[in-house]
Amino acid sequence: MRATLFVMAGSAILAAGMAIATSGHAQTGVPDDADPRTPIRLTAEEQRHIVETMRIFLSGSQAIMEAGSEGDLDRLREAAAEMATPRPMMPGMGARLPDSFRGMGQVLREDLAAIAALPDRTPVAEAQAAAASAMYTCIACHDSYRVEVVSSRGEPGG
Repeated sequence: MRATLFVMAGSAILAAGMAIATSGHAQTGVPDDADPRTPIRLTAEEQRHIVETMRIFLSGSQAIMEAGSEGDLDRLREAAAEMATPRPMMPGMGARLPDSFRGMGQVLREDLAAIAALPDRTPVAEAQAAAASAMYTCIACHDSYRVEVVSSRGEPGG
C-alpha cells in the first residue's frame, strides 16, 4: 500500500511538471509576457517533439519510481538507461535551443546513465535517491524555460 501511494504521489508531481513545461497562458495561467522564464521559440512541430520527449521522461520516471517501490534494481536501471538514450532532434532544432537548455539535458542524461550503470550490490534506496537528485535538473529546466510557438518564419503564433 505504501509503495502504491509513493508511486501515485510521484506520478502526480511529475504530471504537474509536464503541464508547466508546455508553458504559456493556457498551461500556467500566466500570460506569456508576464512569465519570467526564458522563451524557447519553436514551431508547433518542434514543440510536439519536445513534449513527446518530456512524456518519455515522465513515463521513465514513473517506471523508476515503481521499480524502486518494488525493490527491483534491475528494472530501475533499465528505465534509467532508456531515459539516458538521446532521441534524434529535428533538423535545425538544435540551433534554436539555448546552450544552457541543451546542457541541462546532457547533465540529466549523464545522471541517468550513471544510475543505469550502478553495480548489482547497490541498495535500491541509493538508486532511488540518485533518481530523485536527477529530477532537480528537470525542475531547474522547467523553472528556467517555456516554449513559445512561432511560425516556420519565426513569427509568434505558429
